[in-house]
Amino acid sequence: MSDRTAARLETRARRDAYVAARKEAATTLETGSLDEMVQLLDSPWKGVRLMVVRALRRGIRREALPQLVEHAVTKEDEFVRRSIALALADLSDEISRETLWRLLEDQSQDVRRSALRGLSRLGDERVVPIAVDWYQTGGVLLRAEAVGALLTLQTKTGTGALEGLLSAEPSWRRRRLIRRAMRKTERHKQ
Repeated sequence: MSDRTAARLETRARRDAYVAARKEAATTLETGSLDEMVQLLDSPWKGVRLMVVRALRRGIRREALPQLVEHAVTKEDEFVRRSIALALADLSDEISRETLWRLLEDQSQDVRRSALRGLSRLGDERVVPIAVDWYQTGGVLLRAEAVGALLTLQTKTGTGALEGLLSAEPSWRRRRLIRRAMRKTERHKQ
């Protein structure tokens, strides 16, 4: 057997194993126990791990999400932690808020950004100083996330902080971006 044929067979075997794992995960999400779902978060397949979190976010077995949070937050997989952070923004309980606050300390910038977005969606005004700090010290992505968080809060504190950032901003391009975001938010309110 040639090397090329062996490589094709190996690729096909990996693809078949992945497809089988996804089918098994779909069945587990429909009928499985919580312990079986937790085991799916340990799957070697990134696609399966994300499938579990996305299914929980869409509402399939949504009641299991708070119980999976503690297990998932400790995982090395940044994509799972980020997806969990976005899912927690849909739940307005104290466990969700506490977990999102813990995720603000995550080593991954994407996870921290998702946690800030989630806390602002939950209306937690304690994120205002964090968003202001991120805007003043962060790069493009952190500034954009900070502006989005302040706009999402839709409170006097958030609006005041955003107006303060706008008036103190020396760059006309950044001021223009903030104004555009504010106008877009105003249009969506109407």
